[in-house]
Amino acid sequence: MTTVMTTVRESRRLACPVGRAGLHFRAPRLRSLWARLRSREMALALLAVVLLATAAGTLVPQSALMASIEYDAWKVANPQGSALAEAIGLTHVYQSWWFLSLLGLLFLSLLACTLSRIRQVWKLDRIRHQQGREIPYWVRMPQNHTAVPALNTEAAFAAAAAALADAGYHVRQDATSGHLVAEKGRFGVWGSTVLHVGIMIILLGGVYSGAGKMAGYFELAEGQAFTDRHDAYLQIDEGPLFGERHPEFQVRLERLEAEHWENGQLRGITSYVTLRSPQGDVHPATLGIDRPLSYQGVTIYQANRYGFAALLTLKDAQGKIVTSGYVNFPTPKEPAGPAFNSFAVPMTSLRAEADLHLASAGTLVSAEVWRQEQPEQPWLYLFLRDADGGIVFQGTLGQGETVPAGAYSLSFSSLAHWAGFPLVRDPGIPIIYAGFALCALGAALIYLLVPKRAWVWLVTGGAGQSLLCIGGRADRFQPAFTEEIQELAAQIGEVYGRP
Repeated sequence: MTTVMTTVRESRRLACPVGRAGLHFRAPRLRSLWARLRSREMALALLAVVLLATAAGTLVPQSALMASIEYDAWKVANPQGSALAEAIGLTHVYQSWWFLSLLGLLFLSLLACTLSRIRQVWKLDRIRHQQGREIPYWVRMPQNHTAVPALNTEAAFAAAAAALADAGYHVRQDATSGHLVAEKGRFGVWGSTVLHVGIMIILLGGVYSGAGKMAGYFELAEGQAFTDRHDAYLQIDEGPLFGERHPEFQVRLERLEAEHWENGQLRGITSYVTLRSPQGDVHPATLGIDRPLSYQGVTIYQANRYGFAALLTLKDAQGKIVTSGYVNFPTPKEPAGPAFNSFAVPMTSLRAEADLHLASAGTLVSAEVWRQEQPEQPWLYLFLRDADGGIVFQGTLGQGETVPAGAYSLSFSSLAHWAGFPLVRDPGIPIIYAGFALCALGAALIYLLVPKRAWVWLVTGGAGQSLLCIGGRADRFQPAFTEEIQELAAQIGEVYGRP
């Protein structure tokens, strides 16, 4: 029996250190990880990477906010760079998993820093408020305070208390303690903490924004309507938390006005639209390049991509309409040339390449031609190809004319203006704005509410003369605080310093 008990005790004695070692093995790792997260170097490194990623999202075209033809042209012009950008997600930065992960890590780092900062500030504030009534030795040094004659002790202390109160100080101690203690701007010590919390909220808003954001692009010709549905966008990018929450409202472009400078460069675009809710409510609105439109939780922007749209109609041999719709021709950069577009003909295997001319052949074309409301003689030079690339039709197609297209006939009915519209639904914007408001509050606390402490006490000078001394310290802007102390001393001395 004794031997068994000894064995059990020895096994227990051996088992306990193993368990403790396991616990102690994990604890240093957690402490090390926490220390790394709250280090300033980690926060600055993550912030630098986030800023670089944001810059990349600004410089690299974002696929969901531009026309596919422009995006494809960028890919053709930059084959290697575009392939790399698409591979690592630079063409949809703000919805990419790695960008959201970076924001999450930066948030954790700031959280660790802020929690540590809150603990330090809380201790400092309590120590100052509860234990800081004694006058520090360095404040008593002659070069660190100002003295004025005080023949009447009680009156001098009363004057000092009144002067400090008028200056916004809270006097916490009376003359019976031998000196006065006054505080001002106590809560300014929390300014940097509030600023950190504001940055954290901005990061939370950024993560929520990227995860729940939807960005899309559509184009409309005058008289044409767009319904907010996933398959109606020419380009669309949705965050993982968006969940296809499309309001399904309708936008109809009633009229478009483009203004140009004398050299033909675009000055501005104004679109007059009609918005229709799913319940049938109709709301007219106007938007421009510098005037976005908010509706049903989304923001619609005016792109600087615009031009003329040709209404083409394809009919079969029996005269039945197979497809009909506008083909958008972007305004060319060189006004002397025609506008070009390449497109597939819906419901068929045909593919078209067309040049849009706004003046008759042989007419000198200038920028003025592209600024006119309705060209008199628009016409298309058209190539129609079948699925094998064979030419079905090649030639001109004027407005009001019809040409054969294999088993079909193609007609050019009318011409209208068109424009592109990026659309963004961003649920994180209110959170980000709240974070910026907190940052502004934190900055105000830092620079406008400076913690200051002042002490007033009596000393006996030469020939038994009493002197009222006033000194103190400020967390920031110490030279300005020294001038404030001198002004307070002068104010007290003028009233009570005279015999």
